[in-house]
Amino acid sequence: MTVFGLEPWILAYAAVAMFIGGFIRGYTGFGSSMFWVASVSLVVPPIEIVPTVYLLEIMASIHLLPRVWREVHWPSVAWLLLGALIATPAGVWLLAVAPADTMRIVISVLILVAVAVLMRNPGLGRMPGPVPTALTGALSGVINGATSMGGPPAVVYYLSTPLSAAAGRACLIAYLLGTDIFSAGIAGGAGLIDGDILLRSLGFFVIVLAGLAVGHRRFVLAPPETFRRFTMILLAALALVGLVRAALT
Repeated sequence: MTVFGLEPWILAYAAVAMFIGGFIRGYTGFGSSMFWVASVSLVVPPIEIVPTVYLLEIMASIHLLPRVWREVHWPSVAWLLLGALIATPAGVWLLAVAPADTMRIVISVLILVAVAVLMRNPGLGRMPGPVPTALTGALSGVINGATSMGGPPAVVYYLSTPLSAAAGRACLIAYLLGTDIFSAGIAGGAGLIDGDILLRSLGFFVIVLAGLAVGHRRFVLAPPETFRRFTMILLAALALVGLVRAALT
């Protein structure tokens, strides 16, 4: 027997991952797609989990954006989105043609690189200009289209700016909404989103909502640094597990 096209034990495992990813997203404004893809792709092919993550990210951003709207730095978000929208189709093409194990390796390596960069926490004295911002968006678009993990380049970008943690988190929420709407549209046009994935996404979002609520409350009450560090360690561990599994298959 299957539910939403998944075996019961896989569904239970994925439900736990959905709550944890929702908490991460509600707390930090990013990271849920990395966590969901890294964890659930261990038991579900990336070509199935990535479109599901697109839909979950869209719903999560719509839920969070009204709370942070006034803190968004819209000029930087606009340039990031421009670069991402131009480059995303190349990433979606990779998703459609690449073997599952190859995608697992790519996903795991990207997570490890993102974690290494984020741990260094680089900083700039002023906001980057339109060209570097758009190029960052292009890199994010390729990665997002291929793996639904386009967040890391944007996260590194905002960590390097003088914006506050609250403003950077707000920008990430707005940016990820735009990229995921575009990616989901392309994936749907390529036939990667079917009835099972739609139902699965709606069912999972009930669990994600609970995680978002707990995570957002945590952000309001305390700075996100401690949990972000924990999240990076967890993501690195999941990436290593993914590499080992791909190497053994």
